[in-house]
Amino acid sequence: MDWNLPDNNEFKDLIEEIKTKVKEAQYRALLHANYEMIMVYWNVGKDLNKQVKYGNSFIDLLAKEIKLDSPNLRGFSARNLRYMKKFAKDITDEEFLQTVSAKLTWSHNIFC
Repeated sequence: MDWNLPDNNEFKDLIEEIKTKVKEAQYRALLHANYEMIMVYWNVGKDLNKQVKYGNSFIDLLAKEIKLDSPNLRGFSARNLRYMKKFAKDITDEEFLQTVSAKLTWSHNIFC
């Protein structure tokens, strides 16, 4: 296919600039999605910590219910729900969470 594109530095620089903007936007979207996921996990963990009267079997049941309701949803296994509970117990300051922990991946948060 003949595009008849100019072969000069200005043209190549423009292409690179646009590609960089696209990559930066993708990265910002990924960070935002990660932030939202961390906040959901923390809030679920807080809820689980408030409901200790139901015991550990509640977490197993919740994991099964979430799987039945949303079979393609990942990250809500009983094991991960227990991590959420511990995460919310260990990090009680929401402001700290929003500034530091939410910028890390979930795996970094559960192993810190």
